Amino acid sequence: MARPSPLAPLLAAALTVLVLGWAASLHGLHFVDLVAFSRRARELTAGRGPTDGLYPFGLPAWLAFAHSAGVALLPAARALSVAAAALLAATSARRLGLPAAVWLLAQAPFLTWGSSEGTDMVAAGLSIAAVFCADRPRLAGLLVGLALSFRWTAAAWLPALALALPAGGRLPALGGFVVGVLPHVLGCAFTGTLVLPDQSLNLTIAAGPGAPPPAGPAGIFARMPRGLAEAAPFLVPDIASRLGAALLLATALLPSRTAAGSALRRLAGALLVGGVLHAVGLAAVFANPRLALPTTLVALAGVGVAAGRIGEAAPRWQRAVGGGLLLLAAGTAATTLPALRAPPKGAEFVTALRGALAGCPELAGPALANNALVHTEVGGWLVPAVQLSGLRVTPRTTPAALGRIADEAGLRVLVLDPVRARGQPGLNPLSSGTDEEVDGWRRCTDRPLRIWTR
Repeated sequence: MARPSPLAPLLAAALTVLVLGWAASLHGLHFVDLVAFSRRARELTAGRGPTDGLYPFGLPAWLAFAHSAGVALLPAARALSVAAAALLAATSARRLGLPAAVWLLAQAPFLTWGSSEGTDMVAAGLSIAAVFCADRPRLAGLLVGLALSFRWTAAAWLPALALALPAGGRLPALGGFVVGVLPHVLGCAFTGTLVLPDQSLNLTIAAGPGAPPPAGPAGIFARMPRGLAEAAPFLVPDIASRLGAALLLATALLPSRTAAGSALRRLAGALLVGGVLHAVGLAAVFANPRLALPTTLVALAGVGVAAGRIGEAAPRWQRAVGGGLLLLAAGTAATTLPALRAPPKGAEFVTALRGALAGCPELAGPALANNALVHTEVGGWLVPAVQLSGLRVTPRTTPAALGRIADEAGLRVLVLDPVRARGQPGLNPLSSGTDEEVDGWRRCTDRPLRIWTR
């Protein structure tokens, strides 16, 4: 296979930043976990450690740095996702050529999570990019170490990288890995807390309401066959990813007589190992399109890997294969790019929330709410609302009783989502929004959300 042009990575990165930067500017906050990450970043700046090991310190540390530099948290989080996606596209172009990177960029999962706040594209992009640049062991180790500083699940890519590294590359990669995990290590040192992975919450969610989590490793392994079956539609959600997975497997299995072909075969095998190990990890808990992203991206990248293998085996077909891949990418983009204009789930609610709060008194702290997306901005931080479900509020709780609960908790603003309030008939006088005052609550706005102040 001919070596890709030195300009290919730059072109791929620039195109990715252009497209994802546009997509990131279309909608407001829609991923509620950023509010929780803001809380962790705020606690980190105060030297307080987290109460669980669900996530490492990478994103809270980045958000704390952005806040100290006067950058708003939402753009900072999205810029990180865009940067990781651009790195993935650049390393793909460097290894497989520009058409392979453009094909990946055109896919809906890449576009959606590459322009969203969160750790998903950050960890996935860094991990897969590490495999693509395994010929530079220190850089590859650094990237997978950084990925692990953002999500524990990046550990699935350590065996994949070990397989992809050239002879003698593991020790330099280990040095890069140690540097990569420094954001988490330094966060632990700063807070005086050793934070290790803790998936007990995810195991509890996977077990279902009222059911006990799996009992030890045996229970987790017993759940995996069913977990894999449930995860499969998320791991390979469309024709492109299923075709790519099949092509990646074929590329890994078919022997080659040339050094270039053997290198592509090793690359395909390493990507498969990482994707499969990530899928196995999801099978132990639960899956959705966001959590399945690393395996989905690997499957989609399989098309580019197979195209590279064809070009290596038949050099005279190389341009035709690259041109065909670009045409397929263009056809895919004609569908996926316009779809980005539709507001993601939760974005419309947050937009309505921002508009409603603009007409109410400035908040000095958290609000009381019945929707987890409700948050306020205080001093540049995103402050999560205190949920009714956590304050002994039942379907029979009256406005007067809720007022006493709010006063005890020091909360003076109530934000009611009228759709969710249907399950709390005791609060009908507040959720209907027909009166100006109800039992010590004064109405601030009633469209589209019901906001009351004490």
